[in-house]
Amino acid sequence: RGYDKPAFAGFAAGRDPRSDARFKGFARAFKDTLGVETLDFRTSQSVSFEAGAELMTEIMNSSERPNCCFFLNDHLAFGALCRCRETGINVPTDFGIMGFNGLGLNKVLNQRITTINTPRELMGATAIRNLLARINGAKIDNAISMPVTLLPGKTTR
Repeated sequence: RGYDKPAFAGFAAGRDPRSDARFKGFARAFKDTLGVETLDFRTSQSVSFEAGAELMTEIMNSSERPNCCFFLNDHLAFGALCRCRETGINVPTDFGIMGFNGLGLNKVLNQRITTINTPRELMGATAIRNLLARINGAKIDNAISMPVTLLPGKTTR
């Protein structure tokens, strides 16, 4: 998509294994495909709309100034998009924003966030099934891969 200065924004390292895993995967993809390092912007706050806006301010004020960011979730991405609008940063031309979870807020935005859709209903049903199986003595894998889908929006080229 033409972005070559990536950043990741999520929970502080070590606070949430999902955040750490997403950072590692995103950083590896940019390193393997373009040979570039990913800047790391993490927060010890909640991963809310407000935190996304604050993280975007940090990103804009960074001396290394990335041109895209993968946010841990759609809430952070939405907060960042709002901050970009407030400060005149053109998304997606000047800065690309990507979220994660495919949340319903995208259905009401006039500029849908590019995001990764996760199968939350399948995840819940699988968790219940596995919990009941463990209660009944079955051995269940600790980790199960689930399918995800890229939902292109209007926040990336």
